[in-house]
Formats: sequence, structure tokens, C-alpha cells
Amino acid sequence: MTSSKLSIIIPVFNVQNYLEPCIDSFHIQNKYKSTDVEIILIDDGSTDDSKKICDNFEAKYEIVKSIHIKKNSGQSVARNIGLEYATGNWIMYVDSDDIVRDGYIGWALSVINNVDLNDIVMFGLKPFESLDSIKNYSSLLRYNSSKMRVVTKDTAMYYLTTEKFGNYLCNKIFPRKVVERVKLPKGQLYEDIATVYKYFEACNKVRLYEDVVYYYRQRSGSTVHLINPLDQYKSMIHAIKARLAQLTFFYNNDYYRAYNNAKYGLMLNSMSLIRVTLKNRFQKTSEFYEAKSFLKNYRCNLKRDGIKHYLFVKIYRMLPRFCEWLWQRM
Repeated sequence: MTSSKLSIIIPVFNVQNYLEPCIDSFHIQNKYKSTDVEIILIDDGSTDDSKKICDNFEAKYEIVKSIHIKKNSGQSVARNIGLEYATGNWIMYVDSDDIVRDGYIGWALSVINNVDLNDIVMFGLKPFESLDSIKNYSSLLRYNSSKMRVVTKDTAMYYLTTEKFGNYLCNKIFPRKVVERVKLPKGQLYEDIATVYKYFEACNKVRLYEDVVYYYRQRSGSTVHLINPLDQYKSMIHAIKARLAQLTFFYNNDYYRAYNNAKYGLMLNSMSLIRVTLKNRFQKTSEFYEAKSFLKNYRCNLKRDGIKHYLFVKIYRMLPRFCEWLWQRM
């Protein structure tokens, strides 16, 4: 066990309507010391008032740092730059439109002082659309050792493929020396899918804290809720690249539960890429053909996939040309 410093990295880009609620949810109130914790705001070339809001928080709180990037470079680059500025040996990531539970910082400091510096801690999270829709988010979070348990690497990898815990960076506490081994891929969307399993493999133990600690906002314009067809197209190409690499890793390292469950996410992304490519007559990339090949060989599971996807994949395997003709007209 070791006493350590925590760095919380928050990439910021044009989120003037969400940034203040995010930082306010930390309930800083100058009760934490910069020797114990720091919040690093990486303004990734914002063109709205986000830059000003970052600077205001830096002026208000000793533990907040405001860093500005001149040109928007993407979330993965912003996070990597945040890691360069971080002075802590524990790293957490927060998205600038999300909120954390009251007591988040104090809870996290208790966690890192009760685990080994080679371990990763994963915790619960929930989606929300508005603050009014969240129940008990303001209830005080306190560290409870009885809620912490070690899970096997096999179970941890499987949890990455579940909706409850997922591949997210934002619901985990990482040792700095682990995340420094594999930087987030520059310019890649779904960088969490591309890297978190590598962090799990590199650490000593994965620990699970069984409580909801983090709330992620569901809004249009986010990576998983894109409206523009070209943005959807580019996003799905990145998703399929990341998922194929992850699946290969799971298979090669005998994480078969994770491998079998992760196929569901690739199935959804494959359907989306094929549909948006055909409907908008976008270029048929190698990922497009990977998606087609995957769907043709995908073994449906009614319980896992649901009746809608189960039937659609079944029909696609029998009548691919008809499905593609239909997708172009949907």
C-alpha cells in the first residue's frame, strides 16, 4: 500500500454549456491540497467560452490547471497532453460534459491509498440526459472496503464487453506507469476500446468497486450519438478497427468469454457501417468489406442480440443483396 497523488485529466472542446456543472460536481471548495490531487483541464482549441471557463476555474481553485491547445487535435491527443502535464502517479479521466458523484475526490484518494500501485480499479457508472433525471447523484460517496474486490483477468476482460462496465476510460483508476506504456492512439475515435484491454493486461490486478460513482451524459453530437452521415461513417470505421484488434487480442490470449461477448458490439458497428456506406454512396473501405465478412459468418444469439438484430442478421446471411438494396433505401 502506498500514499499517492491523483491526477484527473479532463479534455475540453466547445462544451461551454456543460463544463461548469461538470467541475462543480467535484465540490472542490478548496478542501483538497495540490500535493494530493490535481484537476487538469485540456482546452483542445475551443472556439466558444470553454477556454474562459477553464481559466476561471484555475483562478478559483489551487488544484485546477488550465492548459490550452491552439488547434483542435481530438480527445485522445488532449488526454495524452494531459498525461504529460500530470504530476500524479494515479490517473483518472473525466469527460467534460459528464458529472461525478459528490465525494468523488475524497473517495478516489481513499481508494488509491488502499490498493497497490500496480492495480487498476473499475467502478460503476450510469447514463443521464439531464440532472433532474438522476436519482441520488448528490448523495455523498464514501469509501467502503467491503465494496472492493479483486476479479480475475478473464472476468475483467469480460466486463469490458458488458454494458454495465464497458471499455470506458472514465470509470477506472489507472496507475500512471501502466497508461504511460501505451499512449492513446492519435486521431482515433473509440480510443478506449483500442487501449483499455491493454492496460488490463499490463497491470497486476483488476479490482472492482461495486457502486455507481460516475454519470455520463447522453447527447447528440457525442461520438456515440452522431447525426451527420459522414461523421457516422468515419466513426464506424474507427470503431470496427478498434473492435477487430480487441477481438484478435481476446482470442489470441484465451479470453474466450470476452471474445464471444465482444462480437455483439462488432455486429452492431458492422450493420451501421454497411448501412451508412450504401445509403450515402460513401467509399467502400477495407473496414466495409471486413464488416460484410463478419456479418456473413456471425452466429446469432437470440438472448444476447435481441429479436430485431437476430432476425436481421439471419436474413442478411441468407439474402445479403436484398438487405443491402433495402439499406440503401431506408
